[in-house]
Amino acid sequence: MEAQEEPQYAPSDVIAVLDRLTEMIEEGRSVPFSASVMINQAEGVELLDNARAALPADLVNADRIVADANKVLDAADEEAEQTISDARSEAERVTTEANQSAEQTIAQADEQARQTVADANQQAESAIAHASAQAEETIAQAKEQASQILQEARQRADQMVAQENVYQEAQRVAKETVNAARGEASDFMTQSDQYVNDSLTQLEDLLGAIAEQTRKGRAQFSHQERPQF
Repeated sequence: MEAQEEPQYAPSDVIAVLDRLTEMIEEGRSVPFSASVMINQAEGVELLDNARAALPADLVNADRIVADANKVLDAADEEAEQTISDARSEAERVTTEANQSAEQTIAQADEQARQTVADANQQAESAIAHASAQAEETIAQAKEQASQILQEARQRADQMVAQENVYQEAQRVAKETVNAARGEASDFMTQSDQYVNDSLTQLEDLLGAIAEQTRKGRAQFSHQERPQF
């Protein structure tokens, strides 16, 4: 006995199968006290199988393609999230390194500024010590010259003390000599003071330039642009 072939349904038969299922549900016996109805299970399952078999192959493939596309989208979302996470991590690393580099550069600038100020102070102390030594030497030389002039004046005055006019002339010359010596000593003192003042002025200009360079360096690092991500 040949096996009975199952009926083949065309895609247009899907609507007929659905209509039959609707009739079965509408004609089914109601379950008391509920909205449920009782239908023939075997007939209902057969109708659903027939409807599934009648679906076009393209529709089945499309459903499979949609499922595959969803998998691809899910994988793309995961990869995008990982890429964003990696980008954020890299941005944080670059920002941290930039901040560390800026802090290190500022620290180096501060250290260089402190060293420059220390060197300037040392140079200033050396210049002041040199100026003071030169001033003392100048004063000593002036005193020595004044002493020699006075001694020479006294000797000349002693030699001319016998005559009154000569004596008076000697006194006048002696006074002029003493005044000249005092003026010369005063000039030496003035020159020494001027040298010290000029040295301190140069030191003040040097320290001002160093402070300005330090301020500009700090302003440059404070306004340095950060990388954008």
